[in-house]
Amino acid sequence: MATCFDYALKYIYRYPKTEKELRIQLYTKGYPTSDINYTIDELKKKKYVNDEMFAESYIRSEVVNKGKPAIRIIQKLQQK
Repeated sequence: MATCFDYALKYIYRYPKTEKELRIQLYTKGYPTSDINYTIDELKKKKYVNDEMFAESYIRSEVVNKGKPAIRIIQKLQQK
């Protein structure tokens, strides 16, 4: 069985996730709270999970590259 950390790395590998999205996924997989907290702290230290960088990248992708309205993107980010 993969550790919580290993699973988290696989989960964020293809597409960055917010801390909230990652936390929910790890809870869904049944990992204990202590393992989840440790995993997220380690990923943040290594800058693999960074909500600010995620938001900047998401805005750039959606507004600049795809031409979507900024207000919609802000609403989606608030949900994430």
